Amino acid sequence: MSSIFSLTFLCFLCCPSQITAIVLSGDKGNNNPEQFVGLMNPHIAVHGSFSLMVNYHAIGAWFTVKGGFALHNPQQEASLKCSCFVLDTNTFAPSADISCDKDWTGTGSLTSSDKQRSVLYPHLTHAFNAHVEEFGPNDFFGT
Repeated sequence: MSSIFSLTFLCFLCCPSQITAIVLSGDKGNNNPEQFVGLMNPHIAVHGSFSLMVNYHAIGAWFTVKGGFALHNPQQEASLKCSCFVLDTNTFAPSADISCDKDWTGTGSLTSSDKQRSVLYPHLTHAFNAHVEEFGPNDFFGT
């Protein structure tokens, strides 16, 4: 359900006009669809309120299909996942050639489109790599 609320909000925010949006998010979640295989129900953490894992892969797929791209933290066992999503409707057209049903695993044209489009944002891509991949939020937990 968490992804449904996120995607509804993003659609409300990004779809009405030709805009450029950059969304940076960090939370407990997954960006690899393989981590969802075999799960029947989402884990609900209760701690005074409740929380669910964020499905960063689904959010990234939405941005990619809409003509944007996603940068994900590659650390599989990270306790805090960080992702950056870009939607630039002035530069990219929505991807009619991408089928979410076929590419939900991220091994097909979603990943390919993300890589091709991120090249047009070299400073953002470098900053994300330097501050999330090379030394990111999870590195504070390990020491």
